[in-house]
Amino acid sequence: MRSNGLLVEIAHLGSNTGTQSVSVRFPFERFSEYFIADRMLRQHADFDALRRSWTVDGTISRFAEKRGYGPLRGLARAMAILVPERFGHEFICLLPDGEGNELWLSDFLDSLSWRGPSSFNAESSEILKKAQHVSYGGFLNALITIATNSLAPVQRELP
Repeated sequence: MRSNGLLVEIAHLGSNTGTQSVSVRFPFERFSEYFIADRMLRQHADFDALRRSWTVDGTISRFAEKRGYGPLRGLARAMAILVPERFGHEFICLLPDGEGNELWLSDFLDSLSWRGPSSFNAESSEILKKAQHVSYGGFLNALITIATNSLAPVQRELP
């Protein structure tokens, strides 16, 4: 959780005692984005309804602003976890040229460790193959996560 920014460790040095201690804090942004994403997805019955609605109201365009570096980046990272869990499709597939954007591919890789085994499917496997060039460390972490999860169906199809 620490490596994904859900927990933050802060080291303290006691001024009187000289002893070191560590405190753990929850960064507010990640949890709030997760809850906002959850609320946004609840109103859609399936992936096609989500795509239609977000195309009409401009939500997809807002996510795609500045090739993903816009103000909704954190929310998009939460969607990368929740959309596959809820709808069985990857969030990146909603975005224009999503599979060609290294930032979104990196967010896809980061999402894998937070998702349940049922969210992995053939679509996930294909995107994973495309993400090999993005970040060696991120790709390797994703492979380790999937390989150690015997329940993940995509495990048998690793590149």
